[in-house]
Amino acid sequence: MKNHGNHLGTIFIVMVTLSFILASCTLTPTASTPPPTKTAIIIPSSTVTFTPAPTLTPTKTVLPTKTELPQNTWISIGPEGGNIISLVIDPVTPTTLYAATDEGSLFKSTDGGEHWKVISSIRFFTSGLKIDPKTPTTIYSGTEKSIDGGKDWNDLAKDLYSFDNNGVVIFKVGRIAEMAIDPVTPTNLYLATTKGVFKSTDTSQVNWSAANNGLPNIAVTTLAIDPLTPSTLYAGTDGDGVFKSTDSGANWSTDNTGLNKENIVHLVINPKDSSIVYALTDYELFKSSDGGGNWSVVSAGLTTSYFQTLVIDPTMPDTLYASTNRGGEFKTTDGGDTWGAINIGLNNTSINILAINPQDSSMLYAGTQDGIYKSSDGGGSWSPVNTGLVASNIRSLVIDPALPTTLYALETMDGVFGTLITSTDSGAHWNRIDTSSIPIDMSSLVMDPAAPNTLFALSQYGLSRSTDNGATWSAINKGLPASAELVIDAESLVIDPQTPTNYYVGTGNGVYKSIDSGEHWKATGLTNLDIFYLVIDPVTPSILYAGGWIGTTVFKLVKSINSGRTWNPVDAGLPTSNGIYGLVIVPRTPSTLYANTRFGAYKSTDGGAHWSLTNFGSGVNAYGSILAIDQNNMYAGTNGGMLMSTDGGNNWSEINTGLSGQGVTSLTFDPETHTTLYAATNGSGIFVIHLSVP
Repeated sequence: MKNHGNHLGTIFIVMVTLSFILASCTLTPTASTPPPTKTAIIIPSSTVTFTPAPTLTPTKTVLPTKTELPQNTWISIGPEGGNIISLVIDPVTPTTLYAATDEGSLFKSTDGGEHWKVISSIRFFTSGLKIDPKTPTTIYSGTEKSIDGGKDWNDLAKDLYSFDNNGVVIFKVGRIAEMAIDPVTPTNLYLATTKGVFKSTDTSQVNWSAANNGLPNIAVTTLAIDPLTPSTLYAGTDGDGVFKSTDSGANWSTDNTGLNKENIVHLVINPKDSSIVYALTDYELFKSSDGGGNWSVVSAGLTTSYFQTLVIDPTMPDTLYASTNRGGEFKTTDGGDTWGAINIGLNNTSINILAINPQDSSMLYAGTQDGIYKSSDGGGSWSPVNTGLVASNIRSLVIDPALPTTLYALETMDGVFGTLITSTDSGAHWNRIDTSSIPIDMSSLVMDPAAPNTLFALSQYGLSRSTDNGATWSAINKGLPASAELVIDAESLVIDPQTPTNYYVGTGNGVYKSIDSGEHWKATGLTNLDIFYLVIDPVTPSILYAGGWIGTTVFKLVKSINSGRTWNPVDAGLPTSNGIYGLVIVPRTPSTLYANTRFGAYKSTDGGAHWSLTNFGSGVNAYGSILAIDQNNMYAGTNGGMLMSTDGGNNWSEINTGLSGQGVTSLTFDPETHTTLYAATNGSGIFVIHLSVP
């Protein structure tokens, strides 16, 4: 969360990121709401200087200058890349590829990965993409089917789920891990689920039936179909090894001699000798040369902690590739006896998925947590191919107030891991910064308004500070309380705009204060609240507001008028049992505040003493909204898109032209051009808009 301003004429911005911002549909209010995701607040000024950060991976985004920006239209400014969870190649036209991201966007390339374009968005890509081998315009993702190359999708599993009394979907098959398509008879479909194997032989209507005879009551994690004899299938399980069927799934049996009963991640069958089967577990690779009867470990040289996927060369099946979650890519050319790392050019070694060109097996594509890499020499070297693929999850965005063309953003992966990225040209090009010295679960960024080159990162482990534009970091937690698990849970940070050595930090155990720029911390009078946000009055900084949870259902908004020594409730009229998800102060009249809640935005004109509901507009779900205020207008990023109000929140209008995705996580004004607004999103990167407003 961020506030911008040192006096009445300065921009004041507050950003709140919600744990539920990923949802794109309207949610039904309940009697109690769990605490949302916590973010940070900062009061920047115009005294920061800038030293360029180390350049790692620039993107290719081209951004018009501020004078060239079309008015009232959002422009995507990257960064290119994203967390790629599935990647498939058209078997007939291998220059056509499809890539799915963790936020549900499907991208397509028709020139071998050189350029990408988003073609659809659904929430079912976690079970992976599969292409019909005989009709490659037909694509499956779990039980979703597209017959037009991924543009439109239809649900094929209506008989696999039902609804409870509250309208919540209940899947009869549990979670779908993977789909397998019969290569000879593509109308035969199989699902690996947490409740076993399900089969369909009718892709037009798709009626599913359980195919679990002989399988234990255990989750099936992966499936493999014998390419030479498709009636033979193998099922990998979660903790009970590998099972085999020779009658198209009607019956299953297992031997597993030599195979540890671990979680089976992936199964691969030799396409020229189907008696050779490979089983990849979390930590080892096993091989069978007798159709799954006996297994032996073939992991020599595979030095990693966790495997993701295994791919076999279709023309030279003694060549295989193993992808890992941190160690990058490994290759064997002797059927698994020996392995070696092949990571030259891979700036990200968290490999989720690998695809091989079926007509040229020297051409590989790796889907990583920050985009796609391509190799044309069998993994000898890699280069990024992400032009047009903008799918990053941006959790926090700050702008250098002294040099507004410089932006810093926190890019998250799997909702947890963070990468610090920066741009020195208003987002035209982005560079990743090595953050090996910063906690990997950092939740937000803030910028020091008085100290040049200084950034803060907040995480469950407390506060980290960088004085060199993010290149190196050190912890500043002396005096902050830690739990038995060494968790401090720093959640929000504000800096006194008039005395910039005074810091306040909101933690899981109240608000703490430092009078020496964070070197030492002492408790304020508020120590019984799990702080969600913290706001400081830009004109009278002895006034602070704090909001947080007591337990998981009771939310409190409190105020201090004496720099945190004492706090009193200020939530009369607010629906505190359902949570307050953000608070902003109007810079010109700081006694006026807005709070966004599950049911809309509330307004107070007396410093929080009394609150009344404003109107977000008919049909707009304010839950998950991000609020920002400049001198004249108010902006809200909601689950229904972007809104603007020019009359203090009484009336709102949409400003969504050019904005893809609706999960806005941060709104930040250019401090030099107050009509230039940046929006960070979940799954669609960062956007900028030039507003022609009063």
